[in-house]
Amino acid sequence: MTTVNNKIGERFPRGAVTVRLVLPLLLLILTATTPLAASADNSAQFFNAAQTGDLQAVKKLVKSVDIESADMAGRTALMLASQEGHVPVVKFLIAKGANVSARSMYGWSALLAASQYGHLEVVRMLLKKGADVETKNIYDETPLITASRKGNAEIVQALLEGGADVNAKDQHGDTALKNAKSAMHQKIVDILVEHGAVE
Repeated sequence: MTTVNNKIGERFPRGAVTVRLVLPLLLLILTATTPLAASADNSAQFFNAAQTGDLQAVKKLVKSVDIESADMAGRTALMLASQEGHVPVVKFLIAKGANVSARSMYGWSALLAASQYGHLEVVRMLLKKGADVETKNIYDETPLITASRKGNAEIVQALLEGGADVNAKDQHGDTALKNAKSAMHQKIVDILVEHGAVE
């Protein structure tokens, strides 16, 4: 039998060398097609569909993933859809039982994201389904504080009607009122003051 030398001087049959070279490739191929790998790929597609508002893809993929699965930042599909204001996707995920008060590794929730990015209808849906109106991110910002800083007057009103603490403070001790004043959102300042806000 023909033999070849390996780099440390051992002698192997040529066929054995072929196996040694091909086996790792076969293992790589098999690993890529395991249920675990397929599940990870489905999750990635699920998150992308939620973030881009592709309702049909979300409906299809939700059958093969955990609706509460999260991306590397701890964001669920509901958080991603809420952040982008995709009402049909948000409505569908909520109907499927998605946790409306789940938080990412940075403390962001669907309600915080919708409040931050100005999606009033999503905010109202989440509040109606019992989302935690006092949820805080890692900076201790509540939905009311973020909405006040961003100038989203209608969202500020909706959060106050939903029971938000008008005088909640972030990690710097700043209230929604102080944030609104700093950003010169006078309409929001007026709304907050009417609801008893103080700095």
